[in-house]
Amino acid sequence: MKATAAVLIGLATFSVCELAVALFGIALPQEQVRLFSEFYIRDSELGFKLAPNLSNYEVTWLNGKLRQRYSTDHLGFRNVDRDYSTARYFVIGDSFAFGDWVEREKTFYGLLENYTGCPVMTLGVSGYELVQYLVLLEKYVPENDVEKKVMLFIFANDLDQAKSKADMRHYYEEAGFPLYDDHAPWSTRLSIYRTLTFKLYVGLRESRQYAIREADNGVLLFRHRGANPNYLRNQYYVGIEKQLSELLGDVESRADVELVVFLVPSKESTYKAQYRRLVGGSYLSNEEQGYERIEQLLRRRNVQVHNMTSLFRAESKRILYFREDPHWNAGGHALMAEALYASMAEAN
Repeated sequence: MKATAAVLIGLATFSVCELAVALFGIALPQEQVRLFSEFYIRDSELGFKLAPNLSNYEVTWLNGKLRQRYSTDHLGFRNVDRDYSTARYFVIGDSFAFGDWVEREKTFYGLLENYTGCPVMTLGVSGYELVQYLVLLEKYVPENDVEKKVMLFIFANDLDQAKSKADMRHYYEEAGFPLYDDHAPWSTRLSIYRTLTFKLYVGLRESRQYAIREADNGVLLFRHRGANPNYLRNQYYVGIEKQLSELLGDVESRADVELVVFLVPSKESTYKAQYRRLVGGSYLSNEEQGYERIEQLLRRRNVQVHNMTSLFRAESKRILYFREDPHWNAGGHALMAEALYASMAEAN
């Protein structure tokens, strides 16, 4: 009874706050306002994308605990002063392919660029998933006479319920971004308020997934941050593997592209022994078995695939991730770059 009352009070408080924001524009935390009104913009095909032509734009998060300056080119990617038409290496993915909180020169693709002496183009954007990866390949990897290696990075949170290209038309609104737009009409804000209220209800109901534990090395591990807990049980993998097959078909139709896929472990999976001791349960099987299924699919299609889980677990005595954040720090990027360069040398 007390728990139910707490949830209702929380919902009521949240509803009043969000309604005030939706109708009257009461201030939200500045970190969120700047991120979702200046850094990200609406896009009809991708749902959202990075704003183009940013120059040393500073983003902070977690009350300033994380901060980095980013620059983007005319397309909204971290490829300033690089030529797409002559590039031989492209990276596609989400925040790991973007390089959250790490300067470009110290990301794995920045280091790989230094190792090879060739531009490495990143098409990574935080929050993207398979449906957007397909659009990135079709729209931003130029089809020409230059032989290209496309490196697709799949992270654990890509193992979720698949969205369609049609879903992307309304993604910006459904994600709640217009709440941060001072010019959005009140009717739009009210509809977003309703969506966010429902999301809070779901979040409270499943709040256990956000339980945090501190590992011996000081990094924070989350109970369920990565693969969707229902990925195997509810057969979400059917939709994801269908989308991946569609992407593979697109690659196979292009004589100029060679695809290599990298499966990126979550922080919880990298520090599996710590996670099992602190949290327990079988949650990580969603990621592990999900990756096994993807590996099998790719090998049947004769696509190179590298599951990076074993490598990162072997190096788990090192701190490869930010303390409060699920992303690689500079050390994690360096480890990935070394492995990537070694695999390229081996292939040659």
